[in-house]
Amino acid sequence: MKYYYDLHIHSALSLCADNDMTPQNIAAMAKLAQLDIIAVSDHNSAGNALSVSKASAAMNGPLVVPAVELTTSEDIHILLLFRNIDGAQSAWNEIREKQSLKIPNKPEKYGYQYFMDENDCITGEEPTVLSFAIDISADDAAAFARKHGGIAIPAHADKPANSIISVLGDVPDEAGFTAVELTQNAPPSLRESLIKRGYHILSNSDSHFLGIMNERSSLNAIDLPELSTNALIDKLSKMENG
Repeated sequence: MKYYYDLHIHSALSLCADNDMTPQNIAAMAKLAQLDIIAVSDHNSAGNALSVSKASAAMNGPLVVPAVELTTSEDIHILLLFRNIDGAQSAWNEIREKQSLKIPNKPEKYGYQYFMDENDCITGEEPTVLSFAIDISADDAAAFARKHGGIAIPAHADKPANSIISVLGDVPDEAGFTAVELTQNAPPSLRESLIKRGYHILSNSDSHFLGIMNERSSLNAIDLPELSTNALIDKLSKMENG
């Protein structure tokens, strides 16, 4: 069956995200856009994933996949999707242990990093800047995700900064990735090349504002046997030609 997704959405926990990116607002906007699956993927944190999941469930909204946008030691952004909140939590715990650069956040200068509950009540603030590189390399990201029951996907791979292609020049097959995220402006030749190599291509919004979240379209549709995180990750974990 065909389902519609946006697997790269930031909440108000990310410095670069608008404070309106609250659990209820994200869930409501995704439901309005008729999406079936979304993922909350804050920088190096899964702190608001459960709250968005609860908010969406309460309004009969889309399935919420717990996720993290990992910043690797090379400053490459990698989307991590997990089968359940326990896997996301264990990955987040390890990411915090591997955060060697811990700079205190200055909200008045950098912005706020809010933890929220499912009712949009602020429950706390992350005291350190979350977006700095973690001591996990791009070569190790896929294995790291699998260790916690998830999958690693190079994020916005065609962008000129913080992408695997801008840093490494390509998506290295030996790194073990099976899916790649491209922006809607990616060169068709790059998309075709990655598809020929067997990669699943994802089209997400990387949304930091409510108004740019994906809408239901052929660009963000995926065929799955059922609507579940297991079905999604099982599908994306196998190369298209494998």
